[in-house]
Amino acid sequence: MFENMFLSKEEREKNFEEYQKRLFPLGIKQRDLALLAIRDLVSKKIRDEELLFYFIVSKQKYMENNELSKIYKYLKNRGIFNEDEIKNILSLVILDHNTTSLDSYPTRDIISKRASLLKI
Repeated sequence: MFENMFLSKEEREKNFEEYQKRLFPLGIKQRDLALLAIRDLVSKKIRDEELLFYFIVSKQKYMENNELSKIYKYLKNRGIFNEDEIKNILSLVILDHNTTSLDSYPTRDIISKRASLLKI
């Protein structure tokens, strides 16, 4: 628990870079595409930082255990997103995680179609 408290600046930066690489193996452009997609899928005016935060937490949880029902509950309990938005976010998390190329990053239509197939 306390091991990260005494890391040097270089070690913290290295850990952050490794974390970013796990979340966005295709680089910052992948993160930017995810933000654009989620911004397009959510109807409310929410700051980009907040949208990205919810996406990152959701993707991290997905990478840890693939349990969409827990991520669904997490997002629903925030009281920010409606049912369709939650399903779209979950769909984006899955598709983003499986993306192997920025050229094949999922479009709104693909995300929405995948969301309609989700059973939670």
